[in-house]
Amino acid sequence: MEEQRATSLSRMDTIRALRLFLYNGIFWAAYGQVAGVMTPVFTGFALFLGLKESDIGTIASFSALAGLAQLFSPSLTRNIRKKSLFIIWVGFAEIITVLSVVFIPLVLPKHLWFIGLIALVTGGTILGHLVSPVFQGWFATAIPQQIRARYLSKRTTAVYLTAIITGYVAGRFLDALSGYKGFVWVFCFGMAAGIAGYLVLFRVPFPQMRSSAPTGFLPSLFGPFRDRDFRQLLICLLYTSPSPRD
Repeated sequence: MEEQRATSLSRMDTIRALRLFLYNGIFWAAYGQVAGVMTPVFTGFALFLGLKESDIGTIASFSALAGLAQLFSPSLTRNIRKKSLFIIWVGFAEIITVLSVVFIPLVLPKHLWFIGLIALVTGGTILGHLVSPVFQGWFATAIPQQIRARYLSKRTTAVYLTAIITGYVAGRFLDALSGYKGFVWVFCFGMAAGIAGYLVLFRVPFPQMRSSAPTGFLPSLFGPFRDRDFRQLLICLLYTSPSPRD
């Protein structure tokens, strides 16, 4: 099957893409503070529904297992021509699916709340992982190598500051407006922020694609391991990743 590879963007398109990817990261940071399974907001909502700490751990495990969807993303997206639109529309579905958990008490009986949380979080996370490799390729192509470290540092700083502010404000808001209504407002804000992050992508230039040699599922899966730099990075991450006990 024929593989598609991205070519570089023009100078003006690169400048516009870098600015918009910065805004995109800020919006997604706000969304992540609400939708992240292990964040205080989501954990608080789960406890509000009567779940136990072990139940939250189970949901987190299913969410992590959904990451396996990335293995199938290249095969599923290879023949899609307008990959930017695929990312955006599937991203919308991810946001809506994950944060629709806030409506669980309204539409499901209490004994199905736990199952509903698992189903929605896992389903939305799978959608997110399906578009993640394509988005990361788009993002990496837009950043010129000579400024990559400086730009990523700037974007990471903006993302962390947004996450800190959002987490603090959301916590204070829930303290002031306790109960189900507070969670509805916070989750609706998270949904708006997540969708805004994808709306920004409508204006980001997408690189032209050129054809390369045909590859199958297994060659594309194990291809990165042929790269010496990737193997070194993988070894570094294996030794520096925090222990589950930390």
